[in-house]
Amino acid sequence: MAFDQPLGLQAALDYQDRHPQHHRAAPPDPVFPPSPQARRAAPVEEIVPPELSNDPLVAEGAWS
Repeated sequence: MAFDQPLGLQAALDYQDRHPQHHRAAPPDPVFPPSPQARRAAPVEEIVPPELSNDPLVAEGAWS
């Protein structure tokens, strides 16, 4: 057998010790292309009647 497991692991450790720039450097930030949904126009914001508001003071004012 050309390489056994301990010898292969030792070779990998030796490579990491001699070439630290390859395994200790941070990878570059990924750049993603814009998604097809991002190219669409923003949806029109719907108008919620005040009586259905999540704000209790607004809803209470609408009912009085």
